[in-house]
Amino acid sequence: DRHIFGLRIQHGAQQVPMHEVFETEAFAGLYDFPISTSTLNSDNISTGGFGPVTENGFGIGYIIRKDWIAVTISGYKDQGADVEKFSELVLEAFLIMKDAIDSR
Repeated sequence: DRHIFGLRIQHGAQQVPMHEVFETEAFAGLYDFPISTSTLNSDNISTGGFGPVTENGFGIGYIIRKDWIAVTISGYKDQGADVEKFSELVLEAFLIMKDAIDSR
């Protein structure tokens, strides 16, 4: 998706006619990301965030370290994104994975 996004941006920068593939329904669906994530892994970052890219979606920023994982979840409440419920489900998924790893 990043490569195609780059092609689309270059179209605007170069001011050339848009290729017909960018006008198709299938292509439009490529940019409907209800869950959009970004890793914030860097020794220089201890916290951060990532915003949703659709009105009713979620933005998830995460950091993974040796002994801990931090996750920030954002969304537009007035557009129907239930961040609290989604956060509870993410925590539940992490706990299930932890139990599976610990049982090995």
